[in-house]
Amino acid sequence: MTERADAPPRYRRAPGTLWRRIFDEVLLFPPNATEPLSVTMPGALVWELLREPISLDELIHEVASHFDAPMEQVEDDLEALLARLVSEHAVSADTT
Repeated sequence: MTERADAPPRYRRAPGTLWRRIFDEVLLFPPNATEPLSVTMPGALVWELLREPISLDELIHEVASHFDAPMEQVEDDLEALLARLVSEHAVSADTT
C-alpha cells in the first residue's frame, strides 16, 4: 500500500539538532547553523511534542488544550513556528 501524495506532513525534530531547555525556553542549534535559535512558550512545549512524529492537527489540539486557547489562534501561531523551524532545518516535515 502506498501513501497518498496529499497526506499531511508529520513534523519531528531534525536529526542532529542540538538543544537545551532553560526554564520556559529552548535553545536549538541545527546542523550547520551559525547561531542558536531561541524558542519560548508555547514553542518549548511544541519542541517537547516533536520528539515523535506528529501532525499539525495533533499539535494544535495538544497546545490548545494545554493553554486553554482558541484553536484558530493556535493554528496560526503553530504554522508560523513550524515554517520557521523547518526553514532553519531544526524540524523536518515528512509526508511518508
